Amino acid sequence: MSHPLPSARSAPVVAASPVNAVTGLAKCTQPASGGPYVNMELTVCKRGTTSCLQNLPLCPITGTTTNCQINNVQPLTTYEVVIRAVRADGTKSPISNKDDFQTPRVP
Repeated sequence: MSHPLPSARSAPVVAASPVNAVTGLAKCTQPASGGPYVNMELTVCKRGTTSCLQNLPLCPITGTTTNCQINNVQPLTTYEVVIRAVRADGTKSPISNKDDFQTPRVP
């Protein structure tokens, strides 16, 4: 009898995009297993650096897919986003895939 290999399905999935020059959006999909989860924890860093946004609030889960707004980003900057789902007891899922987005210039 073969045993399935660990799968990324136990981790959440993130798709990031810009909203405007100072706001991004992380579309977060819950892990298929390991829940129930109540929040998403975002890590948002400037690509190619160790400069990350600090003190990001947890994003409450509102369904299978949750939209989490990312505030205080800078125009014309590329950010990398990873997420973890968090259970009520503080247990965290594995880290998601990494996705990035670039903010446009200020209009």
